[in-house]
Amino acid sequence: MARNFGSNDGTSGDWVARARRARESGDAALSESEGAALSRLRKENTYQTSQFTGESLARRL
Repeated sequence: MARNFGSNDGTSGDWVARARRARESGDAALSESEGAALSRLRKENTYQTSQFTGESLARRL
């Protein structure tokens, strides 16, 4: 894969290792598009959870 991008194997390995360490330590920053997608998914989840909770309450009454 490294050859496809014009770099050597060591450089690719360094990038992967750095990304793994960042992810494992919780320091991995999201890109702007990833942050927007995460925000949208959280809103959808909140909405769906509220719909489910409302339906569940209505059935119990």
